[in-house]
Amino acid sequence: PIKSSAASDVYKRQIQIGTEDYPYTGTFDGKGHTIDGVAINSASTSKTEVMYNGFFRYVGSGAVIKNLTLEGEINTNYVSAGGFAGYAEHAAFENCVNRVDVTGTKKHSTRGDQLPAAGIAGKAVETSFTACSNEGKITGTSHVGGIVGYAEMCAISECSNNGKVFANYS
Repeated sequence: PIKSSAASDVYKRQIQIGTEDYPYTGTFDGKGHTIDGVAINSASTSKTEVMYNGFFRYVGSGAVIKNLTLEGEINTNYVSAGGFAGYAEHAAFENCVNRVDVTGTKKHSTRGDQLPAAGIAGKAVETSFTACSNEGKITGTSHVGGIVGYAEMCAISECSNNGKVFANYS
């Protein structure tokens, strides 16, 4: 695996790619490389956190994420969390391998019960997942899955989950 100190430094500062106002819409081709050290920890007591957490916080229309493996850990409250993306809409994930342990918990949420956690994308709308796999441990309180936690009109093909998935709806 490639040890990316730049990526590790970015995540220690909680900077992630894409926002709701400025979603990531390009093509990210990892060319078979691994980025380790993904470390996102927003498990605070604040209810004013961003809505989505992942290597890509928000992936928008036309984005393609492919040929990449991620390793690390994400711990978050109140939000949708995925190893690759917290939220994806009208995007494509191809040949992505998640080895990030994702923990999404709900603590006195004012945003309802839809707080998904998953290996590839926490929440996805009209997004395709092809030949992706999850090997990370995924823990959440609702809408928990190996590939995607909450999906609307998504296409999932040739994907597998080999990680442990725990849901504790409270």
